[in-house]
Amino acid sequence: MGNIISKKLLSEVLRTDIYQIGAGNENHVSFWTMSRDDNEKHYTTINAYELAHKCKEWAVKNNNIQLWSYIYDRGARCSLHGGNYTKYFDEESEPEVIFKACQWILDNK
Repeated sequence: MGNIISKKLLSEVLRTDIYQIGAGNENHVSFWTMSRDDNEKHYTTINAYELAHKCKEWAVKNNNIQLWSYIYDRGARCSLHGGNYTKYFDEESEPEVIFKACQWILDNK
């Protein structure tokens, strides 16, 4: 499986410079950061569900947008509620659909 979150979104949510994203899956996201102190790359793995929660917090705190996500018979759905609009996103897993909705927020700021 390829990257399930973009480098730009991961950098925004974690508030750090991401050097590279590794192969992700519905359970984990791996990435490398570049240390400013010693110019070394550091490898990190984060649980995809924990990262999805951080994305929801980012959406509310930085964009005043609520994300509601749930699993249903065909996969996962996330509804984005902000201002006078609601948007819906569908994917196979809950983290993927939250990342997709947050990417939309980032792309449409």
